[in-house]
Amino acid sequence: MFVKKSWAKGKNGTRYMTYEIAVSYRDKKTKKVKHKVLANITDLGEELISKIEALLKASDPALVDKENFYLSSKPVGHLLLLWLYMKKIGLSECLRELPHKERLLLTGVILNRIIEPRSKLGSLGWIKRSGYTDVFGLMEEDLDVNEIYRAMDVLYSEMDRVLERFYRENHKGTRLYLYDITSVYFEGR
Repeated sequence: MFVKKSWAKGKNGTRYMTYEIAVSYRDKKTKKVKHKVLANITDLGEELISKIEALLKASDPALVDKENFYLSSKPVGHLLLLWLYMKKIGLSECLRELPHKERLLLTGVILNRIIEPRSKLGSLGWIKRSGYTDVFGLMEEDLDVNEIYRAMDVLYSEMDRVLERFYRENHKGTRLYLYDITSVYFEGR
């Protein structure tokens, strides 16, 4: 296996370099050496591509710097599943009443409350540790507890519009039940 480099043309006519992991093989009929592309790694970035290239060239994998080669991984499947559900029930569309950054922060807080409930400060740490920032493109400077409080203020100022929109899209078949537990108490031994 090796890293195959080749030029490609973009839609606007610009040329750019593509990187692919390929393997050589001999065609049984023509007896010529051909290449089979296994993966396109163009989007991984120059640094990681050069590390992959060094790993593939090395006769002994121990020659590659193991500590700096591995990139951390974060689970994102549950985030995407719940975000898609939020989209299905119209919640993410209702939050479009809010500015983009605030919408992203509040969506992160909502997902945190579903997956691993924490305070607003705790949800900020969870957002940083989860794959949420990578999937939704939040920047490091946006990840501050004061930014979450500002986003909550924006939500409270637009709360009537957000709730009205959510109700309009989801009121069919909705029933409201009120249950008063102010006079109920439990005793035990």
